[in-house]
Amino acid sequence: QEGLIDKRTAVTRIDPDQLDQLMHPQFDKNATYDVLAKGLNASPGAAVGEAVFSAKDAVAAKAGAVGGFYASHKLLCIAVGVLVAAALLLYGPTATYYRAWRAGLDLQAQYDALAQSNDQIQQQNDALLTRKGIEEEARRRGYVGAGETGVVVEGLPDDSTSSSDVTPEYPWYVGVGDVIFGYERQ
Repeated sequence: QEGLIDKRTAVTRIDPDQLDQLMHPQFDKNATYDVLAKGLNASPGAAVGEAVFSAKDAVAAKAGAVGGFYASHKLLCIAVGVLVAAALLLYGPTATYYRAWRAGLDLQAQYDALAQSNDQIQQQNDALLTRKGIEEEARRRGYVGAGETGVVVEGLPDDSTSSSDVTPEYPWYVGVGDVIFGYERQ
């Protein structure tokens, strides 16, 4: 009747670019300014900061900008500072703990290899407690029984391995930790 539109229709007619321009800081339209130059508008009201026309003023403005950067990124700066301080403070104790843990892994691997070797020796000893076991060992060493012919075979590889020659396999991250914390196997 009056030719008016409702609020919903009015809001749908607003261009998002117009809202974007309104969100930028703007110069006071009622203030008076000295005109330094004339040209085309880049974006109405989208200027932030201050204009300086001497090196001395520029240095002062830059010093203020660093403070502004810190203020605007204060939480990030604090978080990074705390993380760096924690890393520096905890590196020494962590490296010591890692080296001790890593030495324990090596000792456990050596123990496991020795236990396996001891089990093999125990099985050999148990076999030597029987007549059949003694005869088999005598044949293995080249001794022969009654009516048998001895044969010497040379060039066969020795199947015994030293427990100190065993290198355990660790996950990939153990090698990374060794590099980071400077662990060297004894």
